[in-house]
Amino acid sequence: MNRLTLPTVSFSQVNATSFFDLQQDASLASSAKEICAVCADLASGYHYGILTCLGCKTFFRRTIANGQNFHCRFNNTCRINKDVRCACRSCRFRKCLEVGMDASGVQKRHVAFVHSRPSTSSSSDEASPLPKILRTETLIDCLVGWEQTQIDRRRALYHPPSGELSPRRNLHENAREEENKEDGRKTPSPTPDAPVQMHMAHTVDLNIVSRVDLQLMFEWAEFQKPFNQLTIGDKSVLLKDFTMQCLILEHGYYTVTQGHRNIWVFPNDTYLPRRLADLPAEYVEKLSKKRRQVQDQLFSPLFTRLIDEVAEPMHELQLSMAEWCALKALLFWNPDNIALSPEGKPIVEKVKCELLSGLFAHYAESATPQLATRYGNVLLLAPAVASIGLQAAENFQLLRFFGIANFDRCLEEFLFK
Repeated sequence: MNRLTLPTVSFSQVNATSFFDLQQDASLASSAKEICAVCADLASGYHYGILTCLGCKTFFRRTIANGQNFHCRFNNTCRINKDVRCACRSCRFRKCLEVGMDASGVQKRHVAFVHSRPSTSSSSDEASPLPKILRTETLIDCLVGWEQTQIDRRRALYHPPSGELSPRRNLHENAREEENKEDGRKTPSPTPDAPVQMHMAHTVDLNIVSRVDLQLMFEWAEFQKPFNQLTIGDKSVLLKDFTMQCLILEHGYYTVTQGHRNIWVFPNDTYLPRRLADLPAEYVEKLSKKRRQVQDQLFSPLFTRLIDEVAEPMHELQLSMAEWCALKALLFWNPDNIALSPEGKPIVEKVKCELLSGLFAHYAESATPQLATRYGNVLLLAPAVASIGLQAAENFQLLRFFGIANFDRCLEEFLFK
């Protein structure tokens, strides 16, 4: 199997197993204030008989479907909440059972789109008794499950349990030191017990969040079984073509889910506005002349487009996690890339067709009003993301060329293809 050499980022390892689930979700949570019975995060609906979030639903399903057994190193006393729910899988699973999640509702099957453990069955995907529309619909469910795992990992990186030194805090301190050198001023660093306040992003922050999301993008790609049927050359082609689009989708959806308007938000508690004029004058006056020029000439035109053409449409559509996951995968599996090999192109085309069918099936199953219109509106986000991705790559090139920002070697390889 051909594999790419991936950059390393300090994360706990996660099994890339199947997130297959044929059981339809029960009624959605009637209020945004309803919380998960397992980890107290916001619940998405009733899963296996209990009100839970998508993360705990996926964890429970995966544990049962794969027949996994866990052991706690701390005498089954681990605290389980939304900040540390990934720390001990044994205690998390035990709590799932304690609150009443029904293991009998989990079907021990795997979908061909994702990695699964070898099966003794000799039947192929084509011989599956499941209707085609149902099998492709579960593909979207697989992507949602994996995305929830990545959300947990981002949260663990930027928001560790209280009392632990935050890697996020260290990243911010590095960024602030760099900014202080440039602006010739001192700003206090947050103390270990004080929350980190959201601040305007510096060029160093762009390097930080891009590096994290690049690593998660590699893991997301390798989680998908068809990706590992490609040659190293085709893998590289897809990843390099998608890198900037991935960053736009990740940060755009994060901006929307955090409820912000008129600013572009990054997952490390930083943001960029449309214009400096939108910020308090006393804050703008503290910025160096060079920083104001970068904002006015490079950032403002780009991030105005990002807000207007990506974040705002997502907000107006109230884009769901399933729709966002489908859009992300559709942009990645691009058969129109002329650099793909003759052997790789049919694989990519097949996956894209399955994704389009899966998204349509998702709408049909959920009885989405004006199905065709919504389907089209979601797909229309793709060309906007692709177009802005080209502009963003040019701007990042200028930041590097004029020595305004430094990117590590791996980032340069994928950002500046």
